[in-house]
Amino acid sequence: MGIYEIIILVAAAVVFIIIIRRFPETANGDEMKINWLKIPKFKFAIPKIASIKLPQKTIDDDFAFNDPPKIVRPNEFAEPGDNLEEIGFKFPKLVQPLEEARKHFDMHQLDTAEKLYLQIAAEEPKCAVAYYKLGQIFLRRATSPVHKEVAQITGQPNMALNDSEEAFLQALKYLPGNGYILNSLGHISYLRENYNEAVKFYEDASNFDDKNAEWQADIGRCYLSLRQYSKAVRNFSKAWSLEPQNNEYKEMLDDAKDRERRLRTAR
Repeated sequence: MGIYEIIILVAAAVVFIIIIRRFPETANGDEMKINWLKIPKFKFAIPKIASIKLPQKTIDDDFAFNDPPKIVRPNEFAEPGDNLEEIGFKFPKLVQPLEEARKHFDMHQLDTAEKLYLQIAAEEPKCAVAYYKLGQIFLRRATSPVHKEVAQITGQPNMALNDSEEAFLQALKYLPGNGYILNSLGHISYLRENYNEAVKFYEDASNFDDKNAEWQADIGRCYLSLRQYSKAVRNFSKAWSLEPQNNEYKEMLDDAKDRERRLRTAR
C-alpha cells in the first residue's frame, strides 16, 4: 500500500468520527437512535432469589430433644418431713436416713427414732426436719403420765417439755414462720398454762394456714381458759365450719356459748 492510500484511509476515519459526534442522540423506548445507527440498550434481568423463612425460635426449642430438668420446690405449707422428695432437693444425702427414722417414729419406736434423728442433726445441723421430729418425740414424752407424775412429785420442771421447746425453736430457726412448728410451741405454752403466750403462737400458726380446723380449735381452747368466751365462740365456730362433721368442735362451741351466756347474765 502506497503513502497516498494510507492518507486517504486516515482522512475517511476522521470524517466518520466527526459525523458521529455531531449527530443528535434521541432516546425512544428501549433503544437509542443515532441517525441511521441503532444501538440497543442492554437490560440485565436479575434473577429473584426465593425468600427463605427461618423458623421462629421459641422457648421450647431448647428442650426439643431433651426433657426439661425437673425442679422440685419445697411446699411452704407442708409439715416438716411430710414430703421427703422436697427434702432431697436441699439435702439429697439425708433422704434415706430420714425415711428410716420416720418408719420408727410412725411405729412409735421413739427411742430408736430419737437416736436416728440425733445422728441426722449431727451430720447436717441445718436440717429443720430432724429438730422438728425430735421436738415431737420429746413432747409426747412430756405429756405421758410418767413424766407428769415425776414433775408433780419432784416439783421440778418437766425436762422433756424443755427439751421439746429447745428442739422446736431450733427447727424454727431454719424454717421461720412454719405453722406446724409455731403450733407445737403453742402446745408447750398451753401445757405450762401460759395461755396468753400460747394464743400468740397459735394465732401465728393460723396466719400460716387459716383453713386448719384443729389450729382454730387450739385458739378457742386458750380463750376458753382465759375466760374470753366470745373469742372462744368465734374460733370454735370457724373450726366447726371447716369440719362440720367433727362433733367435738360442735360440743366445744356449745360450751363456749353457754359460758358466754351465763357470764352475760351474771353481770
